[in-house]
Amino acid sequence: MSTPSLKARPAERLGSRAAPTNSRSPLRFARLARTSLAVLAILATGACASTTAARSAHTARQLAVYEQYAGAPLESFTYLGRYDSWSPLGARRLLLRTTTTDAYLITVLPPCVGLEFALGIRVTSYAHMVTRRIDTINFDHQHCFISQIRRVDYLAARRRLSAPR
Repeated sequence: MSTPSLKARPAERLGSRAAPTNSRSPLRFARLARTSLAVLAILATGACASTTAARSAHTARQLAVYEQYAGAPLESFTYLGRYDSWSPLGARRLLLRTTTTDAYLITVLPPCVGLEFALGIRVTSYAHMVTRRIDTINFDHQHCFISQIRRVDYLAARRRLSAPR
């Protein structure tokens, strides 16, 4: 009786049959499925990266236009307890629209982690006034102090953003 060669495949050493290699083999199907999933994952990662890059470019353009149409820094502004909308403009900046025509470019002090991903915010105020260094932008259990407030000529900025480049 001879011993199997050390170079023999594991299936031959155990005395079992090797898996068939025809195109209908479950093993071949599993390999094809794993390869397809890997390719799809790579493509999805590339798509997410390009989407993130496009979003970052759009946000950077918006921030540049709002800064261009923003006035001098203010100590405070009147706030009646509600706002029309808000837009994150990066890690420490946001645009807060208090009415359809009034908007403020607000910068918060660090650490303020994830502002650009927040789903909603709350603005603190005292006696219907939002004051820098006193009031905060709150989201996700964070309280980010306002470091700068600038009023934005919102209608002019929107016209500029909607104009073709």
